[in-house]
Amino acid sequence: MDQDVPYIPAQGKPRPEARIIQIDIDPIKESIPLGVFPTDQIIHADSSKAVPALVDAVEALITPADQARIDERFQLIKDRHEQQRRDAKEVALSHNQRSPITPQWLSYCIGEAIDEDTILIDECVTNGGNVDTYIPRDKPGTLYRSGRSSLGWGLGGAMGTKLARPESTVVAVVGDGSFIYGHPTSTLWAADVHNAPFLTVIYNNQVHNAAKQSLIIRGYPDGASVRQNRFIGVELGPSVDYALLAQSCRAYGEKVENPSEVPAALERALEQVRGGRPAVLDVRIEQP
Repeated sequence: MDQDVPYIPAQGKPRPEARIIQIDIDPIKESIPLGVFPTDQIIHADSSKAVPALVDAVEALITPADQARIDERFQLIKDRHEQQRRDAKEVALSHNQRSPITPQWLSYCIGEAIDEDTILIDECVTNGGNVDTYIPRDKPGTLYRSGRSSLGWGLGGAMGTKLARPESTVVAVVGDGSFIYGHPTSTLWAADVHNAPFLTVIYNNQVHNAAKQSLIIRGYPDGASVRQNRFIGVELGPSVDYALLAQSCRAYGEKVENPSEVPAALERALEQVRGGRPAVLDVRIEQP
């Protein structure tokens, strides 16, 4: 439903006997002519209208026996999910002195530093799973992601969100590739000039990891890049000092390399944002 890439076939897909119905505002993806996923039925509809109607239709069909089975499954999944959250927290806390900084520890610290009303703009790509695990957003309107595959949306999306919701704290979490493609100099300059301060936390692993993993490692597992551990065209190191770049745009900038410094650095940056100044934390995380 409203997904350009509902699943990645190489990693997992529906069972052969599954019946697939797609509800989408653009179900045939006219702008992505090669992005077709097999479906049994396509419904062209606005999901904000279609989902409530679907819920009403399904609830009308539920019998008491169905409801008992649903309640049992709900409790099973709830217990499993809560255990997964506890296990994930243990993993993150075990990384609190691990160097380089891990994305699990960074994500956990962000989740602890922001409140439930903070609006999160996520363009972390391959670290999106860590964002989901450690930075839960329970309130509607507090999590936004790009619906398309190209990078560079995050910074502009964060500034636009702050302009639309000036009373809210806005935090953008991005990879270093996403940060580069987001035109940081012009965006941070505009955020300063137009009084739209937001915090950007860069998960700086110094590589286009999505391209590295999907195109090179999974596409050519026996290729020269894998054999020589050299990934030409996707490596982004040695990294630019993005903290200095932020400072040149009158934003607060800080580079973070020590895991014990992450919580305090987040507090310093959030204090700057609340005081009306854009901020960037260039967090050097482990390379995948």
